[in-house]
Amino acid sequence: MKAAYLFLIVIAICGCKTAERSGVVEQERTYANQGEYENHLAEEYFNQDYETKKYQKFAGKILTDSLSEYNIVYFDSLRVILEIEDVVHRRVFTEGILSPNHLYYSQSMQICCFEELTHLNKNGTHRRFKFWVFEEGVANPLEYLIELTNGKATRETSLSEFVSKAEVTHISEPRVII
Repeated sequence: MKAAYLFLIVIAICGCKTAERSGVVEQERTYANQGEYENHLAEEYFNQDYETKKYQKFAGKILTDSLSEYNIVYFDSLRVILEIEDVVHRRVFTEGILSPNHLYYSQSMQICCFEELTHLNKNGTHRRFKFWVFEEGVANPLEYLIELTNGKATRETSLSEFVSKAEVTHISEPRVII
């Protein structure tokens, strides 16, 4: 019994020693607003947890109901309400570049707050975006980060031209917005 206690004490001491910091003092970072903090989180994500993968364009039938008060788009039987002001950003969905089937799946979803993360666009061939998805029956929206790639684009390529030949090369796991 004494040997077991001695063993536990040795493990505890060794564990504490290995958990010591190397003397580096981290300075706490402050943010001017919530948007600055969220941009920092996106930057950290693409610097650490980022892997590329090619996602296929939506191969089914896309129908747009532009007469409604909302921009309702049907991807086969999946109904998506696009509350995206910018016509070019809306094309990411209406042209099937990003299929809603690649996102959290439900029969109906609402997509809003689509925004280009220009501070993360290091070269002309990759552009990164974030947006929110409201799922049917879920109280809080989910935030997604995506990367579009156009191998023939340069820094001078307009967003409209970039999107016309882009493909999705990364979709993050969703993050719940509280």
